[in-house]
Amino acid sequence: MRRDYLRFLPLISILLLFSVNSYGQAWSGILAPSRAIDWSQAGLPATLPDGETTPNPWTPPTRTQCVTSACNTVAGGNVTIANVNSALSSAPSGSYVLIPSGTYNLSGTITLRSNVTLRGSGAQATQFGSGVTFTYGGPSGQGSYGSAGLLTGTIPKGGTSVTLASGQSVPTGGRMAALSQCMTGFSAPNAFYTKYAAGDWAAKCTGTISDPAGPWVCGGYSQCDRNGDRGETNPHFQGQIFWIPSGGVSGNTVNFTSMIESPLWSTARSASLMWMNSNGVTGAGLEDLTSRTWVGINGCYGCWMKGLRVVFSDSAPGLTGFVSHTLIANNYFMGTPNTTLHTIGIASENDTTTYDSDLLLLNNIFIGAYVEENGVSGYVQAYNYFAGGSGGYTGDFPHNPGGQIFLLREGNQLTMSWDDDTWTTHNFSTWFRNWASGFDFLHGSGFSDAMDVGGFSRFNNVIGNVIGSPQSVGNYSDVLGVNRNGVDPTNLTRDSLMRWGNYVYCTGDSTHCQVATGAFDNSEVPTNLSGYGANSTPYQNSVPANHSLPASFFMNSMTAHPSGGTGLNWWKTCKSWTTFPTSCASYSTPPMPPIGPDVTGGQNMSGHAYNIPAYIAYNSLPADTVIGGGVMQFDQRVYQADGSGGSSGGSGSSGNPPPPPTGLNAVVQ
Repeated sequence: MRRDYLRFLPLISILLLFSVNSYGQAWSGILAPSRAIDWSQAGLPATLPDGETTPNPWTPPTRTQCVTSACNTVAGGNVTIANVNSALSSAPSGSYVLIPSGTYNLSGTITLRSNVTLRGSGAQATQFGSGVTFTYGGPSGQGSYGSAGLLTGTIPKGGTSVTLASGQSVPTGGRMAALSQCMTGFSAPNAFYTKYAAGDWAAKCTGTISDPAGPWVCGGYSQCDRNGDRGETNPHFQGQIFWIPSGGVSGNTVNFTSMIESPLWSTARSASLMWMNSNGVTGAGLEDLTSRTWVGINGCYGCWMKGLRVVFSDSAPGLTGFVSHTLIANNYFMGTPNTTLHTIGIASENDTTTYDSDLLLLNNIFIGAYVEENGVSGYVQAYNYFAGGSGGYTGDFPHNPGGQIFLLREGNQLTMSWDDDTWTTHNFSTWFRNWASGFDFLHGSGFSDAMDVGGFSRFNNVIGNVIGSPQSVGNYSDVLGVNRNGVDPTNLTRDSLMRWGNYVYCTGDSTHCQVATGAFDNSEVPTNLSGYGANSTPYQNSVPANHSLPASFFMNSMTAHPSGGTGLNWWKTCKSWTTFPTSCASYSTPPMPPIGPDVTGGQNMSGHAYNIPAYIAYNSLPADTVIGGGVMQFDQRVYQADGSGGSSGGSGSSGNPPPPPTGLNAVVQ
């Protein structure tokens, strides 16, 4: 379902007369609406600020090649840093600058521009050496905000506007803005707790740390983590980023193009809106090339990275910072050497002004690295393959600060996936149809705790997953750990957790271990949280009426496709090559869904887990003997359309969209 809510306003107005509950969500009937959001919002918006439309969240607009004199110079093979930047500056909105085949050992920075794509001729054909840095040109981090104002009134989950208090500054439309808020129990004297200048914050959040016996936004304090006080001097940790459309400001009311996701906003905690000095970068894309240095996206709305091979040695590179409705899809990230721990950061571990919202990380290959989520809202990580990390760290976990909310992990094939309890709290994370094996098959190492719900990770949902493996056997409480370190003494982490329909490879528990149809245990559904009081009872969950699980939680119209025909433009995957990357000898098409207790016939876990496209692609890639070090060749053409109406994922084209889904309903939250 697309998120262009403005086009549905008349219908939404009618539906509001009937109910304010969520309808048309794939998770309806399984999760209470209070424990989930419309995850179909993640990824590219239906309409970019320049008016371009996207057929779905993972398919950028099909753009036309730029033919200005500067663009033709580059397309003709005269590729220099200056020429590429000149071509990008000259390119009209809705066009792409083509980089021809070649290996370019240049030195300098290439700056992407709004509404323009920089497109190579394929990741194997167009390669940039380690002297080139790509930047999306947007601001991020401390001191990036032009102004801010305190909010007044209510800020409800599902709303699309906020009201600035009387006397506060007001933004203009056509720019990015962020909701920000002090931690639970804290407040600030004015909105400039968001502003960092001259080596310190202009104002600070102050208050008292205390557990609200419900969702808790807390980070860097010994009361809510296992690693003690980090000395946080300005504890504001909750945020969500929005686009204010042109004409979106009326008086003190600011309207957004997407919905407010958190139910925890309160003006008592100095909720504020902060906005950028300028319009920022929108609709910028980077596609189909190899970069021998890290590529990240900062300060960008509706931007994307697609079909890239990124070979990097950084130990802790930043993937995104201050982005909204961004897509990172069909890429191959290779950390070298892959025996070193590479931490890929989403948002910032230490900067409380850097948030990311509605990011879609889809169908990527991560070798020698894991993803660390910091300060994210509405993030979807789906159908990614992780392998080859140091000490089994191949997967993901949220780390710090404490504003992560409504994360969805779906369909990933990985060693481990945790809600870490090192320095922060987490609220409302969901795992759906992942295979967390607890064992890195590429390096032969792993953990017994494949999936872990750390202390103060509250109101989480673990549904329809395959967890563990014969190579990493432990007790049920080890393979699926809950508050293992005991940092939440209240037991609310455990009691608010929903576990439903998981196939778990473990020992010593006949109720939950190797249950062929999945362990649907009514006692693991948090139906009654009244013992924790009014802050927890809104997040109780009824026992689902049956054991049926949908194919996807974020592709609302997706149904089961046992033999293919999903319409996805990245699902059919080459498993053997006649000539790489132009001629595929044979393809593999996993069923949809590929993982879960209701899946049979798969290659793994007694048939409950098929290999996902990213796994198949990686294990079919030829070695790159030029780069060496375990790096594989890569091209986006490893992925093709699955079923009629789909689109090719090949280089040089964003493809044609699949047919529009049917049977969708407008969503009111």
